[in-house]
Amino acid sequence: MKKISLLILMFIPVLALAQLPEWIDPNYRGLVYSVDEYFTGYAVQSIQSGDELSTVFNQVKDAAKVEAIQSIQVRVENITKDIRLSASTETTKDFDEKIIEFFSSDTKLSTDLELTGLHVEACRQNNEVIGFAYIKRSDVIHQFDKSISNKLSKIEIYLDNINELTAKGQKVEARNKIEPLSSLFTEIEAEQKVLLSIDKEADLERIQMHRFNALWQRYIQLSTQLKNGLNIYIDCTANLLGIDYPALGNAIKGNLSQLGCSFFDTADGADYTIIIDASARKHNAQAWGNATTYFAYVDATIRIQNVITNQLIYVGNESVKGSHTISYSDAACTAYENLTDALIKIISEHLQ
Repeated sequence: MKKISLLILMFIPVLALAQLPEWIDPNYRGLVYSVDEYFTGYAVQSIQSGDELSTVFNQVKDAAKVEAIQSIQVRVENITKDIRLSASTETTKDFDEKIIEFFSSDTKLSTDLELTGLHVEACRQNNEVIGFAYIKRSDVIHQFDKSISNKLSKIEIYLDNINELTAKGQKVEARNKIEPLSSLFTEIEAEQKVLLSIDKEADLERIQMHRFNALWQRYIQLSTQLKNGLNIYIDCTANLLGIDYPALGNAIKGNLSQLGCSFFDTADGADYTIIIDASARKHNAQAWGNATTYFAYVDATIRIQNVITNQLIYVGNESVKGSHTISYSDAACTAYENLTDALIKIISEHLQ
């Protein structure tokens, strides 16, 4: 009986070792997960007193994942340095001038990148948790290849839509849609560099550089076209109890300029025309003791027209009240201030 117990005790370390994954052995990792076919990450963390084992496992897995992604980044940086060195010492041997120029700026790959097919495992060995992450190089190539195509198609659809909006004079909406595209181009450029770095067969055609450049030119042209926002012609007539009141038109232009609008002296070339006709009238006065409050109204009509489509998009009337303790004129000025806010709201809601 004692011999049997002794034999069992002798085999316990062997059984425990057999439960560990094979990738624990560096020779095994180098043979099975060779750098030519895989990107890998390896992390080790000691278990401290009071540590939650599940937390340590998650931390080690995350660390291994980050290292795997960074191994791709290192590959990109090394290729970049090699190309720069090659360009400075000899003519382009393996890469043409366009690729060298393409690699002239550094590419940083986010460690938040979600790689499809990235496997992450972890195990415990004595008082340590060990993590291992691995992904096939071919899977990464396929993912970046697909991602580049999808993002280029997305940009193409957006630019077509922005063209339509611009043609209709809806520049505000067009400008809102074009702003996010800049980051998409940056993402694609980073992915193109990765693809060139990790795929020996990749070239400018493979990374769709011609398509990228064509879309980039469209983006630059539209961005320049939309840079100054809407072009507006404003015809504003305002009367303050028999006196011209240019302050209304100036106030409206001041508010709209903050939205990126530009103003034309005539309707020719404008995206929109805004016609405003306003006049003030006395209402009444009320006395409370020695104080008198004067009341006045400002009545206004406003018409907003899309010049490009020749569409009348808004016609309306506004009547706004103002009060003051000095005079009817001051009460009318207060009414005009209130009218300005009301008109700006209307105009902002109908300009696209």
